[in-house]
Amino acid sequence: MLKFSKKERLCSKIVIEEVLANKKTIYYQPFKLMYLIHKPVESISTDFNSNIEQVEEAWAKIAIVVPKRLFKRAVDRNALKRIIRESYRLNKEILIEHLAQHNCHISLFLIYTDKNKADFQFIEPKIKVLLQQLIKRINFESNQNNN
Repeated sequence: MLKFSKKERLCSKIVIEEVLANKKTIYYQPFKLMYLIHKPVESISTDFNSNIEQVEEAWAKIAIVVPKRLFKRAVDRNALKRIIRESYRLNKEILIEHLAQHNCHISLFLIYTDKNKADFQFIEPKIKVLLQQLIKRINFESNQNNN
């Protein structure tokens, strides 16, 4: 059963600032996806607390943003965030499997950029394509780093 747990939410202000400063972006209307790939941990430290944190760390952490300047009413913003979160939850396993194979973690910052409110049938295929584009980009960047 797919879940969207607290561990998968991007809450750290430091990491969010790193993602925004990193400037790695994928545009796919109506979304802007900013991401930061964290290098795999090659050496496991002997400190017990750090091992626990590594085990509990999610493969992908995401923050979903619907700007207030596009949707003034909080009801509309929250409804859109719920729809986006649900479509991500249903399609995230393709990304998680890829990250597990490459032993890396990723932080995602997903921004909804359209002025029109969308429904689940419109958003869900867009999220699926966006995640596939992200996987292609990760493969491309890892191939360049290996050369």
